Amino acid sequence: SSGKAVVSTQSTGSKTVEKEVTETKERIEKIAEEIQERTENLEERRKEMEETSKELGIARIKKDEVQSKRKDLWRQDSNFEQSLGTSKEQHDEAERQLRSTVSKAFNNGIDAIKKIVREKNIDGVYGPLIENFKCNEKFFTAVEVTAGNRLFYIIVDTDKTASQILSIMNKNKMNGEVNFLPLIRLSYFKKSLPQLYK
Repeated sequence: SSGKAVVSTQSTGSKTVEKEVTETKERIEKIAEEIQERTENLEERRKEMEETSKELGIARIKKDEVQSKRKDLWRQDSNFEQSLGTSKEQHDEAERQLRSTVSKAFNNGIDAIKKIVREKNIDGVYGPLIENFKCNEKFFTAVEVTAGNRLFYIIVDTDKTASQILSIMNKNKMNGEVNFLPLIRLSYFKKSLPQLYK
């Protein structure tokens, strides 16, 4: 009977050991699965990090390009403003020289017309003849001698526009001498001239 008890105890112990072995195997398998899953997650994260790193590199390159372009634009803007300042100074100087060639009455008249056109927003006023055409610099003297003060006549579209401006000048007692060239009154004849010089 004591032998049966030993066998029974051994059998129970053996079942307990088998159960522990099975449970341990299951835990090992579960741990192995978790390790595998974590290894796969780590691999995915590593790939994500590589892609993020690549995207970050591309973004940095683009940022550098944009900053470089911005610096270039600032430089161009600065150069443009400097050039504009120089051009304005040259324009102002040329205008001073031009004004010195004409009587004060003409200058006052031109200034009055510019003011009236700006304030009253009058259409059909094109400004002095001299501001409405270009010619080669070598012909400046010939044009000045031929046209004289007519270079400062004001080009307008019609007689009505000229009358409107004169009326405003008189009403406001503005000083100045003005002459108008209404386009509607100017005649144009097309002539074929022989070419003597080539």
